[in-house]
Amino acid sequence: MALTETIAGKKAPPKNARDIFFAMGIIVILAVLFLPIPAFLIDLGLAFSIALSVLILMVALWIQRPLDFSAFPTVLLIATMLRLSLNIATTRMILSHGDQGTHAAGFVISGFSKLVMSGDFVIGLIVFVILIIVNFIVITKGATRIAEVGARFTLDAIPGKQMSIDADLSAGMIDDKTAQLRRRELEEESSFFGSMDGASKFVRGDAIAGLIVTAINIIGGIIIGYFRHDMDLGSAADVFVKLSVGDGLVTQIPALIVSLAAGLLVSKGGTRGSTNQAVFGQLGAHPRALYVASALLVLLGLMPGLPMLPFSFLACAMAAVAYIVPMQNRRRIAEDEAEAQQQELTKQEEERDSVKESLKTAEIELLIGKQLSTKLLASHQELAFRMAKMRKKFAQQYGFVVPEVRVTDDYTIPAKSYQIKIHGTVVAEHQLRVGEIMVLLGHRDLPDIPGEEVREPAFGMRAYSVPEMFAEDLKREQLAFADNMSVLLTHLSEVIRNNLPQLLSYKDMKALIERQDPEYRKLADEI
Repeated sequence: MALTETIAGKKAPPKNARDIFFAMGIIVILAVLFLPIPAFLIDLGLAFSIALSVLILMVALWIQRPLDFSAFPTVLLIATMLRLSLNIATTRMILSHGDQGTHAAGFVISGFSKLVMSGDFVIGLIVFVILIIVNFIVITKGATRIAEVGARFTLDAIPGKQMSIDADLSAGMIDDKTAQLRRRELEEESSFFGSMDGASKFVRGDAIAGLIVTAINIIGGIIIGYFRHDMDLGSAADVFVKLSVGDGLVTQIPALIVSLAAGLLVSKGGTRGSTNQAVFGQLGAHPRALYVASALLVLLGLMPGLPMLPFSFLACAMAAVAYIVPMQNRRRIAEDEAEAQQQELTKQEEERDSVKESLKTAEIELLIGKQLSTKLLASHQELAFRMAKMRKKFAQQYGFVVPEVRVTDDYTIPAKSYQIKIHGTVVAEHQLRVGEIMVLLGHRDLPDIPGEEVREPAFGMRAYSVPEMFAEDLKREQLAFADNMSVLLTHLSEVIRNNLPQLLSYKDMKALIERQDPEYRKLADEI
């Protein structure tokens, strides 16, 4: 008991400590701006900066829509502050211990300086300037412009989109939850593009800061090495230029990656799906363009003086893509259609087997006895076709679509009989002579053919039922006759015609009104 009270009295630890770690990370970034840190921590920070920039790029590539990465402006600010704080820390390390050699600011900067510069600081300086130009003039400037235009058009379109949501809600096309969700998405979209407009300035300022810091490192390092550490001018320039350019490369490569991620994110616009799906799906959706490009590459490969192998390889690759992509698209469409049909069949079977479906009453139902059902089984498609034609005729005559007729085999009624139900109530029934045809007599005398006088079920006219084998004899005597299916469908048609008031439901009336022009629908609403 005491142990239980002790455990219950203790304060439970937080379930999620990520907010604490996040705040501590921000404090560490700010601390790096002012406090000196050792070289191995600088290496760790630079490696983390590169990994973070690659992670941001991969997320920007694989998200389905820009709003799925709505935290990008915040992440961009944090990544920029991390690079700037590391840049200041490396500047402090370079200026303080640059006389010790290229490893003074850590092994990451030294490794990048050797890898990119190949031991020559002039090459590294040129590569660094090119990276600055690409990042600042090409990627950052374009992403900034796209963000500005996107934010402007998004904010201008907000009133129209809000009115569209309100109109859909008033018309009943969406419910309150959907309208609330769409309004929230609209708010997030406007906030996101507005934030991206400002966040693009972080990238632009980061590029400028990197250039200025590198220049300061080079000039300040040479001055400190020459005047304070008694180094000759050539040695000071060699060491401090390598360190400064290596530092600038380590800083600008993550900046370039993040700038590319920002450009991909804002240029995606309203395109849904990951970037590779959007790019390859739209480029590969036009095989003729790929074939033309392939033919052009073949022509370039045949030109004198140009290498044949790379052009031929690319031409074959484009031709293969132009052949394979449409085939895969057709296969995928066929698979999607088959899956949709299978889901529809499964849904229909579940609905058919459900208790709710068993309790549902058909508006029009035709029950057929066992022997009559066997007779009509071979011509089931013809029965469905003639029923559809009958419903179309009713729609043309009376202006609304008659509900579908449910045809059911019922072994509880006489084998040669059928029943017609309206809303579950039997309104008509009749027993047919299976294997015979019905001659419509009217006021004529009975024909000289074996048979029996009966009554036609639809109109109650005099009729004469004879075996089907005498059909040719009836044609020679020019007597009109009907088979079992025609008699049944004529009876069904008259029953539906006599019960149209019961079949015109509220749902049908609403559908009739919705098919009218907008001004007539508004008039009906006012009435």
